[in-house]
Amino acid sequence: MTRLHIIALTLIGTLVYFANAVPNNLVEAFSIRGDTPMVKWSWQSCGSDADSVKTESFDVFPSSSAEAGKDLTIKVQGSVTERVEDGAIVWVEVKVGLIVLLRKTYDLCEIARDANFSLQCPVEEGPYSIEEDVALPNQLPPGKFIVTAKGYDVNDVQLFCIKGEVQVQR
Repeated sequence: MTRLHIIALTLIGTLVYFANAVPNNLVEAFSIRGDTPMVKWSWQSCGSDADSVKTESFDVFPSSSAEAGKDLTIKVQGSVTERVEDGAIVWVEVKVGLIVLLRKTYDLCEIARDANFSLQCPVEEGPYSIEEDVALPNQLPPGKFIVTAKGYDVNDVQLFCIKGEVQVQR
């Protein structure tokens, strides 16, 4: 697995983490009972030309919507133009409107080690194509979640920036 894979999983995983980390009574308070919630996804690069991790495509299937409790398939294509060393981090923020739900920094290499990904740090230069299935939690509170992920190398130089929008609706 590559740094791009970690980025993709971080964006979707953050929503999954948030939905699973919120106490059930709070989720139930914000959940609308009845129909299965639908999840819609979009993304954009918020990085610069100087970033060494370039995301060329970030696709989520089904492409327009998915159901809570079902799997999403994430396909990411991109390239790494400079070797990424152990110690790289990703700063993640999840917001609903102006309200910050999560703001946390993760060690990317530690994530890769803990998840037993096939590719470990350092990540060499080159093109990458990743496909991964991610299970959505059974309960998702409705809302428009804005997920921003910014990666930095050991010298605090930005590697990438991706901003995703996850719309959960009933």
